[in-house]
Amino acid sequence: MGSVGTDAAGLAIRVSDERDGSHERPTVEEFGTLLSSLGQRWNTWLVAHRLPEGQHPGFFQVLREASHAFRTEVRTGDGPAGAHVAAVLESAADVTRCLTAWAAGDEAWRAGRAWVPFEELDSAVEPDPDVAAEAAENARLLIECGYLDRYEVADAVIDMQEDFGGGDGPEPLVFPQAERIVDPLWRERLAEQATWPECTDVDALEVAFEGLEDLGIVAREDYACCARCGHSEIRGELDEDSRGYVFFHGQSTQGAVEGGLLYLYFGAAKPHRVEDVAQDVVDRLRAEGLAAQWNGEANSAILVEPIVWRKRIE
Repeated sequence: MGSVGTDAAGLAIRVSDERDGSHERPTVEEFGTLLSSLGQRWNTWLVAHRLPEGQHPGFFQVLREASHAFRTEVRTGDGPAGAHVAAVLESAADVTRCLTAWAAGDEAWRAGRAWVPFEELDSAVEPDPDVAAEAAENARLLIECGYLDRYEVADAVIDMQEDFGGGDGPEPLVFPQAERIVDPLWRERLAEQATWPECTDVDALEVAFEGLEDLGIVAREDYACCARCGHSEIRGELDEDSRGYVFFHGQSTQGAVEGGLLYLYFGAAKPHRVEDVAQDVVDRLRAEGLAAQWNGEANSAILVEPIVWRKRIE
């Protein structure tokens, strides 16, 4: 027969996560898996309530602050009589041991841990300086590209981080750390763009692309990862009224940010001529004051150079 907090079906708790997931009576192993998965956007915390609900006030909450650090909060009851304490636990295994004792109603969850009132705990864990520097460099580039929101940039720098020596290197970022790196850079960009002219080169580019759509040319910004993928994917967006398409991909965007030149790729839908599509693109770009260059060959790219890449963020 199981204890107060466990039975044959698992721990007598219900666990909710940031993605609105609900996990009824997880086993210790299943809870450990949920805990170890924390760290990405929309998956940074878990909160557990003892079952049957209503008979056991309070909760057990975990927020992953770093690869090795879990901010753990326990509310022991409702109202003024309930204590709300917090501690930073140094491993998923320790969090799981603490949770298992709490679920069973065993006061051993308190033992050996530096609990303080939850509002007094500063649990932010700074990443390794090399990891933080690399993340800031990547974040700045993505912010300057301008196609991701603040949360997407934080997500992306996690995916972009290098392996600094595998298990022997520094710990990788988790989402709360990435957010703290991105936020000041985001504010810095907002302040910078307040000084920009009313119409930037990117504003002109967007107006040109809108005009191309009116001409039956599907126009996409920061589209796909490379030219080959872009040519393949954009054809799926053409309809019976489309004359052709033009796009620039993610690498093109970064080239514009870092080098002041933007390559555009184009194609035609039958029975239209690719040269006519390209010439319309060039004409629209030039009409908006952009320095568009094309050598007249169907298999070449259109180059906009110079271009000062100032794309507004919000």
